[in-house]
Amino acid sequence: ALIIGAAAFYFWPEHNAALQKGTPQTVSYDESLRRFEAARQQESSRAVEPTKHTQFLTHGTKTKKSVVMFHGITADPTQFAGLGKYFFDAGYNVYLPLTPHHGTANKKDHGAVTARELVDFVNQSVTTATGLGDEVGVVGLSGGGVLATWAGEYRPEVKRVLALSPFYEPAPEKASKWQLPLLRKAYGWGILPDTFIEPATPKDAPFSYHALGNYLALVQNFRINDTAKQLKQ
Repeated sequence: ALIIGAAAFYFWPEHNAALQKGTPQTVSYDESLRRFEAARQQESSRAVEPTKHTQFLTHGTKTKKSVVMFHGITADPTQFAGLGKYFFDAGYNVYLPLTPHHGTANKKDHGAVTARELVDFVNQSVTTATGLGDEVGVVGLSGGGVLATWAGEYRPEVKRVLALSPFYEPAPEKASKWQLPLLRKAYGWGILPDTFIEPATPKDAPFSYHALGNYLALVQNFRINDTAKQLKQ
Protein backbone atom coordinates (compact mmCIF):
# COMPACT_ATOMS: atom_id res chain seq x y z
CA ALA A 1 0.00 0.00 0.00
CA LEU A 2 2.87 2.34 0.81
CA ILE A 3 4.51 1.69 -2.55
CA ILE A 4 1.24 2.18 -4.41
CA GLY A 5 0.58 5.41 -2.51
CA ALA A 6 4.05 6.74 -3.28
CA ALA A 7 3.68 5.88 -6.98
CA ALA A 8 0.26 7.53 -7.12
CA PHE A 9 1.70 10.68 -5.57
CA TYR A 10 4.66 10.75 -7.94
CA PHE A 11 2.55 10.33 -11.08
CA TRP A 12 -0.42 12.39 -9.94
CA PRO A 13 -1.41 14.79 -12.78
CA GLU A 14 -0.18 18.34 -12.30
CA HIS A 15 -2.48 20.13 -14.72
CA ASN A 16 -4.58 22.68 -12.89
CA ALA A 17 -7.30 24.69 -14.61
CA ALA A 18 -6.68 27.59 -12.23
CA LEU A 19 -3.10 27.83 -13.54
CA GLN A 20 -4.29 27.95 -17.14
CA LYS A 21 -6.69 30.85 -16.81
CA GLY A 22 -5.93 34.19 -18.35
CA THR A 23 -8.33 37.02 -17.65
CA PRO A 24 -8.39 39.22 -20.77
CA GLN A 25 -9.10 42.83 -19.87
CA THR A 26 -8.08 46.26 -21.11
CA VAL A 27 -8.06 49.46 -19.10
CA SER A 28 -7.49 53.16 -19.71
CA TYR A 29 -4.27 55.03 -19.06
CA ASP A 30 -5.81 56.68 -15.98
CA GLU A 31 -6.90 53.31 -14.65
CA SER A 32 -3.35 52.02 -15.13
CA LEU A 33 -2.08 54.88 -13.00
CA ARG A 34 -4.62 54.05 -10.31
CA ARG A 35 -3.62 50.38 -10.35
CA PHE A 36 0.04 51.35 -10.08
CA GLU A 37 -0.61 53.54 -7.03
CA ALA A 38 -2.70 50.77 -5.45
CA ALA A 39 0.16 48.31 -5.91
CA ARG A 40 2.60 50.73 -4.28
CA GLN A 41 0.29 51.25 -1.30
CA GLN A 42 -0.16 47.53 -0.84
CA GLU A 43 3.61 47.03 -0.91
CA SER A 44 4.09 49.73 1.72
CA SER A 45 1.62 47.95 3.98
CA ARG A 46 3.76 44.81 3.89
CA ALA A 47 7.05 46.59 4.56
CA VAL A 48 8.63 46.38 1.13
CA GLU A 49 11.95 48.21 1.14
CA PRO A 50 11.66 51.69 -0.46
CA THR A 51 14.06 50.98 -3.32
CA LYS A 52 12.33 47.73 -4.28
CA HIS A 53 8.77 48.90 -4.94
CA THR A 54 6.94 48.45 -8.22
CA GLN A 55 8.31 50.94 -10.75
CA PHE A 56 6.68 52.80 -13.62
CA LEU A 57 8.45 54.73 -16.41
CA THR A 58 5.88 56.81 -18.28
CA HIS A 59 5.86 59.39 -21.04
CA GLY A 60 2.77 60.94 -19.46
CA THR A 61 0.28 59.44 -21.89
CA LYS A 62 -0.53 56.14 -23.56
CA THR A 63 2.17 55.22 -26.08
CA LYS A 64 2.21 52.96 -29.11
CA LYS A 65 3.93 50.19 -27.14
CA SER A 66 4.25 49.19 -23.50
CA VAL A 67 6.30 46.49 -21.84
CA VAL A 68 6.01 44.60 -18.55
CA MET A 69 9.29 43.40 -17.06
CA PHE A 70 9.15 40.45 -14.65
CA HIS A 71 12.19 40.11 -12.38
CA GLY A 72 13.70 36.83 -11.20
CA ILE A 73 13.06 34.84 -8.02
CA THR A 74 14.46 36.64 -4.91
CA ALA A 75 15.10 39.78 -7.02
CA ASP A 76 13.10 43.02 -7.47
CA PRO A 77 12.39 45.62 -10.19
CA THR A 78 15.85 47.20 -9.85
CA GLN A 79 17.11 44.13 -11.72
CA PHE A 80 15.76 45.79 -14.87
CA ALA A 81 16.86 49.37 -14.19
CA GLY A 82 19.14 49.52 -17.22
CA LEU A 83 16.99 47.54 -19.65
CA GLY A 84 13.88 49.36 -18.51
CA LYS A 85 15.48 52.72 -19.33
CA TYR A 86 16.51 51.35 -22.73
CA PHE A 87 12.89 50.52 -23.58
CA PHE A 88 11.71 53.84 -22.16
CA ASP A 89 14.19 55.77 -24.29
CA ALA A 90 12.89 53.82 -27.29
CA GLY A 91 9.41 55.25 -26.67
CA TYR A 92 7.82 52.55 -24.54
CA ASN A 93 5.90 53.02 -21.33
CA VAL A 94 7.57 50.57 -18.96
CA TYR A 95 5.92 48.72 -16.06
CA LEU A 96 8.20 46.93 -13.58
CA PRO A 97 6.00 45.16 -11.02
CA LEU A 98 7.25 43.59 -7.79
CA THR A 99 6.39 39.91 -7.47
CA PRO A 100 4.35 38.94 -4.35
CA HIS A 101 6.38 38.21 -1.20
CA HIS A 102 9.51 39.84 -2.65
CA GLY A 103 11.29 43.06 -1.79
CA THR A 104 11.26 42.85 2.01
CA ALA A 105 14.23 42.89 4.36
CA ASN A 106 13.73 39.19 5.10
CA LYS A 107 15.34 37.42 2.15
CA LYS A 108 13.33 34.26 2.85
CA ASP A 109 9.90 35.87 2.52
CA HIS A 110 9.73 34.90 -1.15
CA GLY A 111 9.30 31.30 -0.03
CA ALA A 112 5.64 32.02 0.71
CA VAL A 113 4.70 32.67 -2.93
CA THR A 114 2.21 30.28 -4.55
CA ALA A 115 1.48 29.41 -8.16
CA ARG A 116 -2.05 30.84 -7.85
CA GLU A 117 -0.62 34.14 -6.61
CA LEU A 118 1.79 34.21 -9.53
CA VAL A 119 -1.05 33.72 -12.02
CA ASP A 120 -3.07 36.52 -10.42
CA PHE A 121 0.02 38.74 -10.37
CA VAL A 122 0.75 38.20 -14.07
CA ASN A 123 -2.87 38.80 -15.02
CA GLN A 124 -2.99 42.04 -13.03
CA SER A 125 0.34 43.23 -14.44
CA VAL A 126 -0.65 42.63 -18.05
CA THR A 127 -4.00 44.32 -17.52
CA THR A 128 -2.22 47.37 -16.12
CA ALA A 129 0.04 47.45 -19.18
CA THR A 130 -2.93 47.48 -21.58
CA GLY A 131 -3.62 51.06 -20.51
CA LEU A 132 -0.02 52.08 -21.09
CA GLY A 133 0.42 51.06 -24.71
CA ASP A 134 -1.56 50.03 -27.78
CA GLU A 135 0.65 46.95 -28.05
CA VAL A 136 1.81 45.03 -24.97
CA GLY A 137 5.03 43.06 -24.71
CA VAL A 138 6.57 41.20 -21.78
CA VAL A 139 10.14 40.57 -20.70
CA GLY A 140 11.23 38.14 -17.99
CA LEU A 141 14.50 36.94 -16.51
CA SER A 142 14.92 33.48 -14.94
CA GLY A 143 11.77 32.94 -12.86
CA GLY A 144 10.42 36.06 -14.50
CA GLY A 145 10.92 34.28 -17.82
CA VAL A 146 8.39 31.70 -16.64
CA LEU A 147 5.91 34.49 -15.87
CA ALA A 148 6.54 36.14 -19.24
CA THR A 149 6.01 32.85 -21.07
CA TRP A 150 2.77 32.22 -19.19
CA ALA A 151 1.57 35.73 -20.09
CA GLY A 152 2.36 35.12 -23.75
CA GLU A 153 0.36 31.91 -23.77
CA TYR A 154 -2.70 32.93 -21.76
CA ARG A 155 -3.12 36.68 -22.33
CA PRO A 156 -4.09 37.48 -25.93
CA GLU A 157 -3.18 41.15 -25.39
CA VAL A 158 0.51 40.16 -25.22
CA LYS A 159 2.03 40.36 -28.69
CA ARG A 160 5.73 39.85 -27.95
CA VAL A 161 7.65 37.82 -25.35
CA LEU A 162 11.33 38.08 -24.46
CA ALA A 163 12.34 35.31 -22.03
CA LEU A 164 15.92 35.68 -20.77
CA SER A 165 17.44 32.47 -19.32
CA PRO A 166 13.97 31.27 -18.29
CA PHE A 167 13.78 28.91 -15.34
CA TYR A 168 11.85 26.12 -17.04
CA GLU A 169 13.68 23.52 -14.96
CA PRO A 170 16.85 23.32 -12.84
CA ALA A 171 20.18 22.53 -14.44
CA PRO A 172 20.77 18.74 -14.62
CA GLU A 173 23.68 18.97 -12.19
CA LYS A 174 21.37 20.58 -9.65
CA ALA A 175 18.42 18.20 -9.98
CA SER A 176 17.81 15.16 -12.17
CA LYS A 177 14.57 15.01 -14.12
CA TRP A 178 13.17 12.24 -11.94
CA GLN A 179 13.50 14.56 -8.92
CA LEU A 180 11.48 17.39 -10.46
CA PRO A 181 8.01 15.97 -9.65
CA LEU A 182 9.14 15.69 -6.03
CA LEU A 183 10.29 19.32 -6.03
CA ARG A 184 7.04 20.53 -7.58
CA LYS A 185 4.77 18.44 -5.38
CA ALA A 186 6.49 17.70 -2.08
CA TYR A 187 7.81 21.24 -1.70
CA GLY A 188 5.57 23.19 -4.07
CA TRP A 189 2.40 21.81 -2.47
CA GLY A 190 3.77 22.37 1.02
CA ILE A 191 3.87 18.69 1.99
CA LEU A 192 7.47 19.03 3.15
CA PRO A 193 8.69 22.04 5.15
CA ASP A 194 10.46 24.65 3.08
CA THR A 195 14.21 24.35 2.54
CA PHE A 196 16.50 27.13 1.35
CA ILE A 197 19.50 26.79 -0.95
CA GLU A 198 22.34 28.74 0.60
CA PRO A 199 23.41 31.75 -1.48
CA ALA A 200 26.65 31.91 -3.40
CA THR A 201 27.68 35.10 -1.61
CA PRO A 202 26.53 36.80 1.62
CA LYS A 203 24.63 39.44 -0.37
CA ASP A 204 22.55 36.91 -2.32
CA ALA A 205 19.17 35.62 -1.16
CA PRO A 206 18.81 31.86 -0.53
CA PHE A 207 16.39 30.21 -2.95
CA SER A 208 13.27 28.63 -1.45
CA TYR A 209 12.37 25.10 -2.59
CA HIS A 210 8.70 26.01 -2.06
CA ALA A 211 9.01 29.02 -4.36
CA LEU A 212 10.93 27.07 -7.01
CA GLY A 213 8.29 24.34 -6.94
CA ASN A 214 5.50 26.86 -7.48
CA TYR A 215 7.24 28.54 -10.41
CA LEU A 216 7.78 25.10 -11.95
CA ALA A 217 4.07 24.37 -11.46
CA LEU A 218 3.36 27.10 -14.01
CA VAL A 219 5.76 25.47 -16.44
CA GLN A 220 3.80 22.23 -16.13
CA ASN A 221 0.71 24.14 -17.18
CA PHE A 222 2.12 25.77 -20.29
CA ARG A 223 0.12 25.10 -23.43
CA ILE A 224 3.34 24.26 -25.26
CA ASN A 225 3.61 21.10 -23.14
CA ASP A 226 0.32 19.83 -24.56
CA THR A 227 1.42 20.73 -28.09
CA ALA A 228 4.68 18.81 -27.64
CA LYS A 229 2.80 15.74 -26.41
CA GLN A 230 0.47 15.84 -29.39
CA LEU A 231 3.40 16.03 -31.81
CA LYS A 232 5.03 13.00 -30.15
CA GLN A 233 1.80 11.04 -30.54
